[in-house]
Amino acid sequence: MKLWKKTAALSALVMGVSAAPALATSVPADTPVDATPISAPVEILPIVAPEEAGSFLRLVGPVEWVDLEGGFWAVAGMRLIGDQEEIAQFAGQEVVVEGTEFTGISFHMVPAIEVMSIRLAGEVEAMAPVLRDVGADAPLPREILVNGKPVARELGSPVVADGVLLVPLRAIAEAMGAEVAWDGEGQLVRVGLADRTVIFRIGQQEAEVLDAAVAPAGSARISMAQPAQIVGDRTMISADAITTVFGLRQTEAEEGVMSLVPGDVADLTAPEPVTLPDDAFHDLLTGRIRQVEDGRILLEGPPMANGEPMLIWLTVSDDTQITVGEGAGTAADLQVGAEVIVSLSGPILESFPARGGADSIQVLPAPKADILTGVIKEIEGGRILLEGEPMDSGEPFLAWLAVDENTVITIGDAGATAADLQVGARVEVELTGPMLMSYPAQGGAARIRILPAE
Repeated sequence: MKLWKKTAALSALVMGVSAAPALATSVPADTPVDATPISAPVEILPIVAPEEAGSFLRLVGPVEWVDLEGGFWAVAGMRLIGDQEEIAQFAGQEVVVEGTEFTGISFHMVPAIEVMSIRLAGEVEAMAPVLRDVGADAPLPREILVNGKPVARELGSPVVADGVLLVPLRAIAEAMGAEVAWDGEGQLVRVGLADRTVIFRIGQQEAEVLDAAVAPAGSARISMAQPAQIVGDRTMISADAITTVFGLRQTEAEEGVMSLVPGDVADLTAPEPVTLPDDAFHDLLTGRIRQVEDGRILLEGPPMANGEPMLIWLTVSDDTQITVGEGAGTAADLQVGAEVIVSLSGPILESFPARGGADSIQVLPAPKADILTGVIKEIEGGRILLEGEPMDSGEPFLAWLAVDENTVITIGDAGATAADLQVGARVEVELTGPMLMSYPAQGGAARIRILPAE
């Protein structure tokens, strides 16, 4: 069902409860009536997509209904953006929600998460804190904690270089209880953990992981956003390796503090190279981009046999061919949440997430925006009141639509301006996003096409 039809159905209920006294008054049919939003703020901001993708989040807690600003579903105090009918099925139950932080404009004055997946939580997960992966573009922290204890400052401090956060390798590893050895001749650092050994070579953008029991047969390589490098007299690694190599994840902490705890997403023991069988996807993967870092994307595919989503880090190089629909694209078109079809460049490496290379990436077009058609009934302070077809209640469909400098206005196919929007004009409006369910409804106009008079 189109969003405006859902709005219309709810509007009928709103009118039945809130506007019944007004309707009882005898008003001539041809008398103009001032249309005032029932629950609208005076200034209406268009609801638009975020300019930059938020960080990846993982929430654990009960699904609760919050009766504010029209109401919404929430977990751990964060509003859930997604399929509301699916979310409602988990009402009152402990769930695990994964998605990205919503950074756009909304009339809801609470933090929100754009839901990628939601499932029932197990007993252990139900008691777990909210954890998220550490990204290469993480902000510069003033302090780093591992299992609640500060790392040794004398072993180096984090720095930002070319937009990538670099952290001191020895400080992080020793805080985990690992043994760290520097090989000056080989220009490498060997980190000994309980179940594996990790080798970082200066100038190389991959860490080599050796299974403690079967090395070197159980070795694997994990790519990082930046090569291991020496800053001052300390070996530094990009922050994404904190999660992908060491399996640590970030938990909630005060501003400026990076608090790291062991996570449950990194399984680095004895990964083996495998080649996809001929009948498996024909070397094609379809999924949604879950995370974007320098030179690679994290692709989320359908659930695996154990119920976990398929995850694979895919390297994007200068040779990777990128298209958007039928046209040429660039790496800038690879955004979190985009649906893509990826042609692999070769074998993938078994781990979690798996790792491979992208020969080509096709970005699938986003779903078409909802379109409203109607007559402009009123123009006021950067917005128009649109009247559509009558609803089931017999009342006209009404919506206040914000018009700003980003709204594209045309007369047919020719360019136009806001001055061309006149009361009585018939228009076709493409919405910027979801609408506020009130009467009149409220939303933003991405495009307005002024139609010929009938």
